[in-house]
Order: sequence, then C-alpha cells, then structure tokens
Amino acid sequence: MHVVNLAAYDGPYEGSFVPMLERVCEAVVAGGGSSELVFGTSAQGRGWVERLEAADRRVRFAPLSDWRATTEWLRREMPQLRPETIVHTHFTRFDIPAVRALRRPGVSLVWHAHTVPGCSAAARLRVLAKHRGPGRRVGAFACAGDQLMERLQAAGAPAGRLVSLPTAIDSERFSPPDSARRAAARTALGIEPDRLVLLHFGWDWQVKGGDLLLGAIAKLGAERRSRLTVLCVGAGDPGRAEIARYGLDDQVRVLEPLRAVTDYYSAADILVAPSRHEGGSPPFAVLEALASGLEVIASDIPAHRGAADSLAAMRIVAGRIDPLAEALEAADPSAAGSADRRLQSRRWIVAERNLDAYAGRVLALYEHLIAAGVR
Repeated sequence: MHVVNLAAYDGPYEGSFVPMLERVCEAVVAGGGSSELVFGTSAQGRGWVERLEAADRRVRFAPLSDWRATTEWLRREMPQLRPETIVHTHFTRFDIPAVRALRRPGVSLVWHAHTVPGCSAAARLRVLAKHRGPGRRVGAFACAGDQLMERLQAAGAPAGRLVSLPTAIDSERFSPPDSARRAAARTALGIEPDRLVLLHFGWDWQVKGGDLLLGAIAKLGAERRSRLTVLCVGAGDPGRAEIARYGLDDQVRVLEPLRAVTDYYSAADILVAPSRHEGGSPPFAVLEALASGLEVIASDIPAHRGAADSLAAMRIVAGRIDPLAEALEAADPSAAGSADRRLQSRRWIVAERNLDAYAGRVLALYEHLIAAGVR
C-alpha cells in the first residue's frame, strides 16, 4: 500500500491535524507500506513542516493558487502511481485536482471533509453537484464526525460512500499543566496569577462567534469584567475593531497564532467556543482544551452537542449573547465538582479520541477500498 495525503493545511502550528496525519503514516509504514505528505506551498517554512522533514517524512509542496495549477503539478510530479495506492485529500482544495490528475487504475481516492457546508440552498446544490459529478470517481467520502456526515448526506452526497472518522488528538501533548508550566505560560503572556482567563480561537471571526463573545463580555457586571483576561487568538482586524467598539481593550487581547498552542491552553481557565457551525464533532479546539484540563462553554450546535453527554466539563448554551453572558457570569473552575468533571472529560478523550484508534479506523478504510477494488 502507498498512501498520498494531499492536505490544504498551512496553519502556523500543527495543532492536532498534523499528528493525525503522522500517526496514519506510521501505521501504513508499520504494515509494510509507504506514504508521503503534500501540502500547499504556503506551508513551506512552518515549524511543524521542518519537524516532519527532520523526522524523514516525505514532504512536498503543491501550488494551490487555482485548481488548474494544482492539477498540472499533480500530473507532473506524480506521473506514475503504483497499484494499491490511496490518495487522501483534506480541506477540499485538492479534491477536484486529484480526480482530474490521479484517477488511474489501481488508485483509490478519498475526499476528507473537515468543515460543515452552509445550510443555504446554493450550498446544498454545490455539495450535490460536487459529489454526484466528479465525486462519482471517489471511493469514499470521509467526514470529521457523525454530524458532518449527516449534513453531507442530507445535501445529496451518496450515503453508501460516506464514512465517519471523528477527529482525534495527541492526549500526551495536550495535557493539564502543572503549576510551574501554568505559571510560565502566564508570565510569558503577561497575565497575573489571579486572573480568570478565557480563551477563544477566532481566525474566522463570524463563524467562530467572536462577535457573540464580545457582546456577552460587554454585558457582564463590572466586578466580573475586572477579573477577566480574554485571549482572542487569530481574531485579526475584525476582532480589534469590535473590541474597540465595545470599549473592551482592558479585558480582551488579540493574539496572533504564532506561539505554540499548548501555551494558550496552559494559561487559560475556560475555552469559549460560541461557533455558529463547525466540522469536527467536537472540533479540535474543544477536544484539545478539555484534554488540557480546561472547562468549555460552547454554543448549541450539532458539532458540540454530539458528544456533550460524554464531556461533563463542556457546558452547552444557546448561541446568543444573553445566554452566553449568563454562562460566563456563573463560570467558576474552582467550584466543587469542577475538577472531577474535567478529569472525567479528559479520560473520555484519552479512551475514545486517541491517535492510535483514529489511525486504525483510517487504515481499515484503506484496506477495504483496496480489497474491494474501489477506484
């Protein structure tokens, strides 16, 4: 078996996605196969890329400026692929080029959806056209969780080829910090030890509900706000403009996603995830935060709701400003029972969403496609 992962990912830090790819590569090689990783050229120079290269992973870079350039690169750089090859695409931008360039005898294609499509009629039509058109030549449509799979099926993706592959994380890397690590993280970020620190990832400000978070903070009582430090990672200019509009400069800081993400989790008490929609169930940030010992306040959307019964430290609230403000006003990680709920959540993640289990599910899919001769 030879596996080619085509991933349109160029994040400043590897998060959990890159370790997921790595663990699958390790499983393939351990079974006697080979693998390679292809990212967009914008990923070149990232620290996690250099780490992959130092570990002797085969890493290459394709242009993603438009689908024609990507298609041509794949044809030129992969003129021959041996039988029993799996081409596994991630984050959509490689999907169509892979069908056009690499659909050959002995090659099975997997499209992996990580993001929930929109609910509009136009979005559903795009899903239908893509999956019933070029998608006819794809062996399997992997989905980052059951809710995403259900959404794609409702939009017209062929149910018989949809496979749920819930996201996984490295629970050793994302773990509760000891007091020294926590103090160091707060010192590096200039946060006083007694502050209640909220963490929010807002690189897509509207989708991630950044406006809802700031609206909720503005509604908090003065005493509560005086204790808060809010870290909005990746919020950029939209976040800064809204912070200024609300007059929250003393409470809310916009940070660039350049530091190791584990530092943010180590410094924080609560992850606030008021997203309007998400792909994974739950998404990476929620799982990483819970594994790191944080409480989570999350919006009532399918991606968050799907595992809520197993994640006692995650509180689900309606995705509106007033319910979110009420939850933030009442949140207290030092309250009785909080530590037990956080420990219970971490145990579930370690047991159910570990990297080895994920790699095993992916490898089983690959073996099924090869054995069935799915092309």
